[in-house]
Amino acid sequence: MSPGITPRPEQIAELTRGHTIPFDPLPELNLTIIAEVLAGAWNDLLQTQRQTLLSGGEAEINALIESRLNALRDEDTGWSVLVWGVTRGTETMSYDARSLEKRPDLSLHLTSRNPSFALIVECKILDEPSGKKLKCTVTTGWCGL
Repeated sequence: MSPGITPRPEQIAELTRGHTIPFDPLPELNLTIIAEVLAGAWNDLLQTQRQTLLSGGEAEINALIESRLNALRDEDTGWSVLVWGVTRGTETMSYDARSLEKRPDLSLHLTSRNPSFALIVECKILDEPSGKKLKCTVTTGWCGL
C-alpha cells in the first residue's frame, strides 16, 4: 500500500448502501459445488483446448475458462442456480476503497448476492521448471507463489 493513500469512506458507503456487511458466509455445499464446477471446466477444456492450456499465457487461459464457465450456465442447472455470470478482469475496489481499480482474474457473480460483491477467483500458472511453485500458509488460508 502506498503511503498517503487513505480509505475512501464515501466509496464504501455507496458500495454497501442497503447491505449489511459482513455478509453471511457462503454455505459449504455451495463452495464445494463451485470448486467441482471449476475443476470440471478445466477437465472439459483439457479435452478440447489442451495445447492452449499447456502453452498459453494466463490471460489466454482465463479467457477460455470464462467462456467455458458461462457456457455451463446453459448446460448445468445447478451451476445456473448458483452463478448468473462470470467475468474476467472486471474492475472492482479493494475492501477499504484504497484501490478503485483491482482487476481479479475471474469474478463469479452469484445469484444470491449483489453483482458488486462477486466471488473472486485468482488464477496462476504453476510451472515447476521455471520455479513457480505453490506455497501455502495454513494459518492464514493464503496460497501463493
